[in-house]
Amino acid sequence: MQPLRMFVFFLLLPLCSQAQNLTPTKSDFKASAQSVIKQSSNWKATIDQVKTDDLDVKFAIGKEIEKAKEIALLNYNMTISWARRVQTDESLYAEVNYFSQLQSFQSSVDNLSSILGTFTMNSVKDQKKANDWSYALTELSTGPINIAWQTGMVYTLDHIQRSEALCKSK
Repeated sequence: MQPLRMFVFFLLLPLCSQAQNLTPTKSDFKASAQSVIKQSSNWKATIDQVKTDDLDVKFAIGKEIEKAKEIALLNYNMTISWARRVQTDESLYAEVNYFSQLQSFQSSVDNLSSILGTFTMNSVKDQKKANDWSYALTELSTGPINIAWQTGMVYTLDHIQRSEALCKSK
C-alpha cells in the first residue's frame, strides 16, 4: 500500500503549484476533517442502505455487491479514524494518510456504485432500487467525499512544499 501512496503523491505534486492561490489554511483543513466526522453517520447510512437481501439476484452477484459494500465500510471506518487523528496530530504522516484514505474510501464507494449499476436485476422494482442506491453513492463520492479529499490533498501538498523550503533554507 505504501508504494501506491507514494505514486499518488508524486502524481499529484504538480497540482500544488497550480493551486497555490487556493491553498486551504490549517483551520480550513481541520474544519474539513471535522466536517467529515460530522457527516460520517449520513455517509454510513448511504452505504448501509444497500441490502442484497432485498434484491432478487443471483447468489454470485449478491456476493459481489456485499464484498464491495464491506470494502466501502472498511474504508469508511479508516477514513473516520484518520479524520479524527488529524484533528490533534499535525504531522505530514497523518495528513498524507488522511487524504490517501479519503481517496481509497472514494474509490470503494465508486466501485460499489458501479457494481450496482452494472448488473441487471431480475425485476424492474429491484433494478430501480439498485439504480437509486448507485445514484446516492455517486452523489456521495463526487460531492462531500471529493470536496474533503481535494481540501486534504491541496493542504497537505502545500505543507510538504513549505517543509521542503524550510529544510532547504537551513
